[in-house]
Amino acid sequence: MFRKKIALFAISLLMPLSLFSQHRGDNLAFQGLPLDANVGVKATAMGCAGSTLAGDANALQYNPAGLATIGRIQVSLDFHTFRQSWRENQTYRPNRMFWTLPFYLEGLYIPDPANNGRWDYEFAKDSSYVVADPQTGVDAFSKEAADWEKTLDNTGLHRVAIAMPFTVTDRNVVASAAYSRTPLVNFDRNDTFLNPHIGFDAYGIMPRVTTDTARFSWSRFQRERSGVMNALTFGVAASVTKRMRLGVGLSLWSGSTDDGQLLDRVGYFEIANNN
Repeated sequence: MFRKKIALFAISLLMPLSLFSQHRGDNLAFQGLPLDANVGVKATAMGCAGSTLAGDANALQYNPAGLATIGRIQVSLDFHTFRQSWRENQTYRPNRMFWTLPFYLEGLYIPDPANNGRWDYEFAKDSSYVVADPQTGVDAFSKEAADWEKTLDNTGLHRVAIAMPFTVTDRNVVASAAYSRTPLVNFDRNDTFLNPHIGFDAYGIMPRVTTDTARFSWSRFQRERSGVMNALTFGVAASVTKRMRLGVGLSLWSGSTDDGQLLDRVGYFEIANNN
């Protein structure tokens, strides 16, 4: 386990933030910022079309110039509650090349350690080779069919914003500040992580030697991240003319995460000859 601290600085409209994602099974890396890290509920309800907001304290995040039409003090409080669930159902089907391998990967047959080092065809037809019946009659994408499930719940204050208007030389000027708190969650699990992944070469198109043996490692992989991203945003806007308004915003981002990654070796397969 290790703890990662994140500190970011951004100026609205001047420094765009890049977003990155991790593919399944990738090593743990910096993920970038969540899209909703500093988004109010009103803008969320608008499909995140917040750049059109005007006369609203939440315009601070999207278009600070929209603050200029605020005529009285505004306070905005946003709360959120959400549940994130991950589940997976991996299905392996026998074929003419690897007709026993799916039984191992899906847990339908638990190998006897006494058979280590033996080829499976030597005992696969033995009466002690008992394969459990797979679950049938269940939608493959349903919760009941999942091999595993993980659920996380989060409820609390998401964002608070305040905007205060005042007059400077007969012009309406609005100062605004906001604080947002966004959970950072990332999870991935694969109970049949194969390295390299087993494939086949389309009926011997590639030349090979019948005495070759290839080893494929089988591991359980899990990656998990949890933490919080905090954002402080400040802005000021003014009406220059009846049809022109100017605004500027400044955002300070900071946060930390607890990160963990596990690769637990289950065993390995040796595949020889044409199989």
